[in-house]
Amino acid sequence: ASYVVPAAWADSYTFIEEEAPPQSVLEGRYMFHVYSLNDSPGPKDAEAQVTFTGFRLRREDGEAPTDARVAVGMLPFEEFGNLLDSTTFCGDPMEGGFEPKFKQHESVAHAHWHVVRSPSDSDVTYDLKRSGPYLMVVAHCKARGGPEKLWISGSVVVKNPYGYLAGTDFGKTRAYVCFALAYVVALLGWGVLSFINRHKLDRIIHSTITCVLVAGLLESVAYVAFYTQANTSPVSRKDSALLLFAQAMGVVKITNFILVFRFDVEDVGACKEQAIVYMVMLVFIAAATLKVTLQSVRHHFAVTDSMWLSSMLAMAVVGAGTFTWVMRGLAGKMQRCRELGEERMLTLYQRMALLALCLVASSTVVACAQYFDVPGQRFTVWYYHALVDDWVPQAIAFAAIVLITCMWQPSEDFQPLSDAAEAEVIGCESSSAPPGKAVEQREQAEAVEFVLDDDDEALA
Repeated sequence: ASYVVPAAWADSYTFIEEEAPPQSVLEGRYMFHVYSLNDSPGPKDAEAQVTFTGFRLRREDGEAPTDARVAVGMLPFEEFGNLLDSTTFCGDPMEGGFEPKFKQHESVAHAHWHVVRSPSDSDVTYDLKRSGPYLMVVAHCKARGGPEKLWISGSVVVKNPYGYLAGTDFGKTRAYVCFALAYVVALLGWGVLSFINRHKLDRIIHSTITCVLVAGLLESVAYVAFYTQANTSPVSRKDSALLLFAQAMGVVKITNFILVFRFDVEDVGACKEQAIVYMVMLVFIAAATLKVTLQSVRHHFAVTDSMWLSSMLAMAVVGAGTFTWVMRGLAGKMQRCRELGEERMLTLYQRMALLALCLVASSTVVACAQYFDVPGQRFTVWYYHALVDDWVPQAIAFAAIVLITCMWQPSEDFQPLSDAAEAEVIGCESSSAPPGKAVEQREQAEAVEFVLDDDDEALA
């Protein structure tokens, strides 16, 4: 559908030639999150408002209908059952004109209908004096002789007292400003260490750590730009591009983060190992992209619980497989360190394994919290959305990469496993030999001394 990736991602909804519901059907299309003037957590410039702008209809043949009965409404989500009746919302068809109606209820003052006509009526703005989630609905009432299929164009724009940003996203700009500054400091520190000990930067893990830090910085900067743009402008096609770039950088960051754990096990993999790496990463990227996409739209669009749960289960299965793959590599490396008596590297790999276990445990807790962060909650708990979607996951990822940079920092006294212990495979061969096999192979490959005895000399 055209509204899956909207033209703007402020708290607005743009109909771009969208098909109207069938006749006698009312559909919920979008969830807005509104702070009243008194409850605004930011600047209180004016009362929150909703504006219906540029609405028009067209028939299947492209002409404007004259007998259509279509309306777009806004109402508090909590009052849906108190304000809408499927048998009366279209009004009385015997009365002249078309006037959709809400049920008589004390909250009716916070609900508004806008009739869609062609040519378009002038824009209409209403004040929203109640905080909370608002549901936008589209009603297509039955008209005698009216067209069955209609297409809608127009926009519904909500402006909170502090700007156009959705209420659930208000605390996210500050979060990503903090993380952007943190990544700048981390990159500067890592860059200084890398420059001082640049002759020690001969391991893939060092470049992978740099990729994680750069991706984290780009992700944070893109989110800051996105939320700033969304708060200052109601309609901008730049918003969606910024969001998609930020989400892509997030997936790149977590993918390289996993590769850090794998590349500390095998710097130069054989063809079979490389194929496994590519396969695992592609599956992980697909699962992560699906989850991130649904997570970004879940509080605005109608994402079913089964769809959201399926994406989380897929991510959990892929994550469990990736974790097993990483831990098997670490276990093999630790076994080799014991055989070679490399106590310092053994301690380092043990710490990496412990960090991986801690990350899995914390990620599981965060995933459960995100699952229970259901749409349509009261405005008093909207801070929880920013907390579990952004603050906590980003803080965990940043803390983990800082710990890894401390453990794997290049320095004069950093001595990885010897080249003889690392080079189990030359060229494009299998690297699945059991622990200790490399030592045995190296012993067999030692130089052989030939000694000529008396018989050999006689023959000579």
